[in-house]
Amino acid sequence: MKNGKVIALSLCLSVMLTGCTLLQGMKKKAEDEMPVTTARVTTTTPIVTTTTPETTTTPITTTTVTTTTTVTTTTPVTTTTPVTTTTVATTTTTTKKQGFSAGERTMNIYRNVFGSGEKPIWAKVSLPYKTEDGTVIDLTVTIGIKNGVSGMQFNPGASRLGAVINGDKAYLLMHDTKLAIEQSEDDLPITVPDAIKGFSAGKYENAEFTSGREKINGVTYEYDAVKDNNGTIKFYYHEGGETLIYVSDGRTLCRVLDYSADVPDSLVSVPAGYHLISLKQGGGFIL
Repeated sequence: MKNGKVIALSLCLSVMLTGCTLLQGMKKKAEDEMPVTTARVTTTTPIVTTTTPETTTTPITTTTVTTTTTVTTTTPVTTTTPVTTTTVATTTTTTKKQGFSAGERTMNIYRNVFGSGEKPIWAKVSLPYKTEDGTVIDLTVTIGIKNGVSGMQFNPGASRLGAVINGDKAYLLMHDTKLAIEQSEDDLPITVPDAIKGFSAGKYENAEFTSGREKINGVTYEYDAVKDNNGTIKFYYHEGGETLIYVSDGRTLCRVLDYSADVPDSLVSVPAGYHLISLKQGGGFIL
């Protein structure tokens, strides 16, 4: 019996030792597996951290592209075309101011526009005109000289007047009433300026010109001057310019608005169907 207890006790101890061994083995196995789990957790953490800088990089690239586009668009606006044009105009004016001899511009017009007196002369001018009440106004007059005949058209107020001068005969044309009044050239309300007559007659072909500067209405003009039987004729130009602006015979200043060699026949003839009236010297009409 004693031996039976000892055997039983030994079996119990053996079972206990075996259990302890199993427990220690299980504990060790558990401890061996714990670091593996911990290592996996630790490894996952830096992967999450690495994702963050990738997101931050994207907006930086976008900002750089936008800035470059804006700078490129601004560049063409800086180039200003009118600056170049202004420089050229100034240079041209300066060159012209220094290049004209006395009479050169006037003779260029005479030869190049009017063919040295061989072509007709057409001009639109502004002349002083005395109205019936004595008021003097600037009247626009169209003048033509063709084949030795001079003609004019002008409109004082509501009237439409004209004149034709052929040799020693002059006619005042009343367009509204279709009358042609024959009278002397001196009796006409307006006559062709001597400067324009001189172009047609070729008076200035071998004339000696002088030149100078003069103010008209506060503006300085350059002029060519030539002596005529009735006094000194002056042709005025803008400083450095070649377009005729004024002509003067010393008594009347005439502003030149336009000129060419194109003269219509109707300007230098008495229209058909007009009633002719002759004005007797000293007054009165002869029908």
